[in-house]
Amino acid sequence: MSEHAIALYLGESYASLGVFDLKNKKKPTQKHTLLFEKSVFLPQVSFKNLLNQTKAALPELAETGFKKIFIVTRYLDRLKTFRLGGSVVQAVTEGFENCYAATDTKALSLAAATLVISINDSTISEEFLTSELARIRKINPDANKIVLQLAEEKISAKNRELVHHFFTAAEFKVFVCSQPNDLSQVRRSLLNAGSEGTKEEILSEIKEALGETIEISFWVDGKFKTEIENCEIFSSASDFLASCVQDQKANYGAYLDHETFRMISTDKKSSWQSPWGPMPMDHKDIAELTPHPFSEIKLDHLSMLSIAKKPTQYEPGPVLAGRGMKPLVIDAFQSDLSENSYMQSLFPNMNTELQRKKIDNHFSVLEKGQVSNLLSTTKNEMKTLILSGLTTEIKQHSKNNPVVLLGPLQHLVPIDAKSSVTRLENFYWPTEIMKKAIL
Repeated sequence: MSEHAIALYLGESYASLGVFDLKNKKKPTQKHTLLFEKSVFLPQVSFKNLLNQTKAALPELAETGFKKIFIVTRYLDRLKTFRLGGSVVQAVTEGFENCYAATDTKALSLAAATLVISINDSTISEEFLTSELARIRKINPDANKIVLQLAEEKISAKNRELVHHFFTAAEFKVFVCSQPNDLSQVRRSLLNAGSEGTKEEILSEIKEALGETIEISFWVDGKFKTEIENCEIFSSASDFLASCVQDQKANYGAYLDHETFRMISTDKKSSWQSPWGPMPMDHKDIAELTPHPFSEIKLDHLSMLSIAKKPTQYEPGPVLAGRGMKPLVIDAFQSDLSENSYMQSLFPNMNTELQRKKIDNHFSVLEKGQVSNLLSTTKNEMKTLILSGLTTEIKQHSKNNPVVLLGPLQHLVPIDAKSSVTRLENFYWPTEIMKKAIL
């Protein structure tokens, strides 16, 4: 009897999905071992649409349905530029309001000062909590999560239970900080609360499309788990890639796709220097390689061809996606990627004559717009510089130790016959996820 499951990679801007038989224990080696596969660029095709397409493509599974879904993701990286406390209430021992930011004032905020409830052990009552809830509802009617940061030595067990019960009855999702005097643990609890909405967005769309009974597992801490903390999801993709690198008997990997070039180390770190400040979390070390594939190629203030330091938003995407109006790093490699099945699945029109002409015209304008012929750079020269820089960075990060190239765009980086760089051939997210799911 077959047990059909889904292997899903959910990036910031794209999703790759594959359907497989969980009972088939034969070691998968190629993409064709998947019963169905599809990748979509999320600004153009929604995640919900992808799930519905999967159901429509396999009508024979309508009765039995999908039993499990195994997820590796970096979707929550979307949150890394935002403060996350807009809908999070914080119940804090009086005198410790907003103390979580005391050691890192430059970090992004995790709590709104107006949503803080100061708890005094001698004056707290249900009437006080009722009035505070009414105040909060006026400020943010949608507030539905609360972090309890109540020190045992300051607030009695009875009163801590009162606060917990009150907000549970008010249909709040309650997050209890187990170590309220540890600022890094407070940040962790606040991040769990602040990212709850994004995680629930993923779960609700899966359950709506595939049924409430489907078992949902995320890759965290070296395996697939159904019970996780939200903050652990932030390291899901990098930890999975580190596991793939370890499988190749190496300590370093360089991963390339259209939304990130990054270096992965198998070394474990116990403290995460997050955008919201340091917090305790085991994760594998990563480093972003430059340039970012979504960085714009443009003329700088000296009218010389240059690459923007910061990437553009994923919407509307690169020129090769069809709607982008500014040439990006990834656009410069259109001809090199024309036969890449991963890119073709995300951007089905990338090889049309219209898209090729658009890209050529963009770079032609940039090349001609340069003031000095002596210092001018062509698109092909820019590509050579980018690849040379990536190769150098990979060597520097790995300290010339063996490196595994992986990811759907790994073949952009050439391998020197004398180097200690190898490839994880045929890397395809659903297949790699399936391999670990059936172990």
